[in-house]
Amino acid sequence: MASCQDDRGNPQVEPPEAWMRALDAVARDLRCCRVGREVTLDRLVWEFEINSDYYVGIGWGSVDGIGGFNRGEGMSMDASYADAAAWVAETVQTDLAGYEFVQWPSKGRHLLSAQVSETGAQWVDPHDGSVVADIGSLCGK
Repeated sequence: MASCQDDRGNPQVEPPEAWMRALDAVARDLRCCRVGREVTLDRLVWEFEINSDYYVGIGWGSVDGIGGFNRGEGMSMDASYADAAAWVAETVQTDLAGYEFVQWPSKGRHLLSAQVSETGAQWVDPHDGSVVADIGSLCGK
């Protein structure tokens, strides 16, 4: 029986649906509420990997003046959509602010925070705890 493998001999699998939805939601939100240096995000290609312990790593390659990154810190491939979306949002937010000098997402004078609740994953105003938008719906607010 043959198996599909990448160029490093690792089996190739489709990312879990929750993770695909999470990456898509954060990618939609990246289009709005950015403050700071202008960056072009239209040509970003997400990188997604699952290690031998079934933990996820995400990132993107360097393109059009924005640096690449890759990060994985113990989030399971079996995470719920809400947990995956909040983790992806926080991971991207940290990378953009820390290395690209882009404050995202920003509403006014402060960054919003990614949060998981019983209703899903949301962007929250850290000053008053109010929900600004569901992750993936930020541009509509």
